Order: sequence, then C-alpha cells, then structure tokens
Amino acid sequence: MFFIYSITLFLLAAGTAWPAAPATNALNPILYPDRPRFKVFNTNEFRKVVPEGRDIKVLANNINRFTTGLAWNPREKFLVISEVPTNTLFKYVPGAGLSIFRHPSNFASGNAYDSLGRLLTCENANGRIVVLQEDGSLEPLVSQFEGKSLNSPNDIALKSDGTVWFSDPDYGLSQTRTGQQGGNFIYSYDPQSKICRRRAGPFEKPTGLCFSPNEKWLYLCNYGLTNLFERIDRFQMLADGSLKAGEAFIQVKPPSPGAVRCDQQGRIYTCAANGVHIYGADGKPIGQISTSLSPAGLCWGGEGNRTLFVAARRYLYALETLVVGDHAPGAAENSGKAVR
Repeated sequence: MFFIYSITLFLLAAGTAWPAAPATNALNPILYPDRPRFKVFNTNEFRKVVPEGRDIKVLANNINRFTTGLAWNPREKFLVISEVPTNTLFKYVPGAGLSIFRHPSNFASGNAYDSLGRLLTCENANGRIVVLQEDGSLEPLVSQFEGKSLNSPNDIALKSDGTVWFSDPDYGLSQTRTGQQGGNFIYSYDPQSKICRRRAGPFEKPTGLCFSPNEKWLYLCNYGLTNLFERIDRFQMLADGSLKAGEAFIQVKPPSPGAVRCDQQGRIYTCAANGVHIYGADGKPIGQISTSLSPAGLCWGGEGNRTLFVAARRYLYALETLVVGDHAPGAAENSGKAVR
C-alpha cells in the first residue's frame, strides 16, 4: 500500500504528465481457483452470510496495479473502482466488463453515491472531495478546514442527516503540496451549512470508515506505520452529532490498510493482507474470505444489495451473500437527503 502511494507522491512531486489510461478487456466471470476460499471461525454465524457450496467469482483479472474506492451505483447498476497509480476511475458493468470511467481522476481514492445518484470522490492530488454532476463537470465540495487545506481525503461515509464524513491521512501529500492540518484526522462536512468540523484524531494513518446500520457507531480503519498494525477503532455517535472518544475494537492480522463496511445486521467486513475478514457486531471473528492478493477495497451492491464486491490489486471479485449490505450511500438513500 505504501509503495503504491509512493508512486503517486513521486508523480505529483515531479510534476509529470498524467499516466496514460490503461487498456481494459472484458472478462467473463470465472470461479476463483485458489483453496481454501473460506476460513470459518463460527460456522452458525458464517452460514448466515455465505451458504454451503457458494463460490467467489472473478469479474476481472486485468486491472493494472492497485484498486480501492469501490462504490455501487444503485440506479444505473454499475460499479466504480479507483485505480490510484494509473490515475484512473474504472466502471464495471455486470455482463459487459470494465471500461474507463474517468481519466485523469486526480488520483482518486474513496467514492460514494448520494441519493441523487451523484458520485462523491476523494481526490488525492488536490486534497479535496468533489461531486460529479450530471453534465460531467466536477463541483468541489470540501477542500479546507478552518481556512487551511486538507491533506488527502481517503474514504467517505454518508450519514442519514446529509453530512459527509471522511478520513484525511497524508498519503497524497508531496513536495508540491504540503499538509497544513498538523496531523491526520476524521472530519464531517455539512453541505447545508457549508461547515467542516474536525471530529476525531490525530491518527497515524486513518483510512476506511463506515457507520453501523443504526448509526450508533462509526468504525475506522486505523493503520499504524510504527508497529505495522491495523486496528478498527469504534466511536460512539452522540445525540448532538459529535463523537465520544474512540476505543480500540478489533485488531486485524495480518494488517493491510483498507476499507470497512457493515451489513444490515451490523456485521463488520474489512480488508486484511490475506483477504476479507468478517466480524460480528460484537467484534468477534466469524470467518474469512481468502484472496490470493491483498484487497484494499470492498462495497455492497448488485441485486438486492446482497453482493459483496472486493478489489484485490488486479482482481475484482464478487460474492453473492445471504445478507443485505449497508453500503456507504445507503443511509442517505433511505432518508431522501443528498449532498447539495
């Protein structure tokens, strides 16, 4: 992960031209060949998610280097994927395969769709979150806190009150754009009041984040360079919209900075170096979805929002589950509120 981001930093610092858009080829889904596909720690709970005999499908195996920032468009039924090193957003349409959605992407990372079907994207190169309008133009949403530039927003979680929550590590900073925040934090942005608030931190490397289905908790992937760990921290949401002091909730081994998502029953899904780990709402391990390369992105989508999409470097996987996912824009869709 850090090697990949070093490529990004080099390109930004050198002021070179954007990397050429990668070639894409559609690939018919094939079954994932490696064994074991799953590791089960709690059989009863795991079978509530994945039935006996279910296989993981490979949707693509020709993405170039590093993929993250998965987001499902529930209206037009396609998946958006960030490929950071080639400065590209991909689009995956079931049955049609991959195509280039946006290039250059300003080294986009996290993505989310609001209730109007507009794409919100974290841009590492510019240190901002933008909204893709219907005419294809990009509208800056938030780029500063208290008059100072953000670092490089990494992931987005949309709350039912319409606020946009995001992590802001310093991955995307370079010699041409230095940090002004004095650390890495979690923020929220209210599109109605135009106010950005610092909610928690500083952290070493905050990456993926999501809300529990009832929005009682905010989960954060907290990656540490010093001790090479990934921990999921848990923050209680208070009535006034602020966060109670966080607590270490889940220790993820082996580590891998990446994404975290929940299903509607509150189970937690997160990326690790050897696959996707599944935990109960109580933080106890349920099982693992093994992948041959380290995943760094996942989201819910597909028919009935029951498909778990996983991006693991050049691979894009899909797992049809028995549960309904609580994907990133779900709260905003249910409430009818959108980013404006």
